[in-house]
Amino acid sequence: MITALLKRPFPKERVHFRAGATNAKRNNGKATKAIALAYIDARDVMDRLDEVAGSEYWQDSYSETSSGRVICTLKINFPGIGWIAKSDGAGDTGTEGEKGAISDAFKRAAVKFGIGRYLYSFPNEWYDYDGWKFVVSEFKFPKGATEKEWKLSQSHKIDKEVMQQSLIALVEAINEEDEARAKETMNELSEDEQGYVWRLLSTKQKEIARVLAKKAAA
Repeated sequence: MITALLKRPFPKERVHFRAGATNAKRNNGKATKAIALAYIDARDVMDRLDEVAGSEYWQDSYSETSSGRVICTLKINFPGIGWIAKSDGAGDTGTEGEKGAISDAFKRAAVKFGIGRYLYSFPNEWYDYDGWKFVVSEFKFPKGATEKEWKLSQSHKIDKEVMQQSLIALVEAINEEDEARAKETMNELSEDEQGYVWRLLSTKQKEIARVLAKKAAA
């Protein structure tokens, strides 16, 4: 349930591009073309974690290797499972140094949970580049790489009327703190359907659902 929501593509306007390889060597040292590499900001990752897991249900910590590489350990509390930690690292960036390393390490650790992993599937396309920024009005996005396209691709899998009924049953079980009924309701749904219903719950309902999931798993 949470995994599907973490992996959800970001709105198109949240995806940025930086230059990868350029044609500078073949163009007398002046870059006029560059491969666009897609990325998102660390704040967008934080917002995704807050939205899906809840601000109090994820944690990040940092350490440094002897070579100066920053390691981020990201922990997420999964309902019925508990805390799961994944780590990744990055070196200083050319523009922001240590701050950039912390941000990159954080985003790389988040990728291990599926956040923004789809960005690696973007095609290696060459675009006009003036040496500082891309001179292009539109970038090519792979199919299903935006939140709108993702929702459209999932819409045929989800019967909204059935989901509404499941939501009502789940909320009733949560309000009555009936963990068996809540678990049974969720188990009847596919992962995509679980993600759809989960998004409709309030923060308080999600907190109660986590407690019930732990009781059911005990």
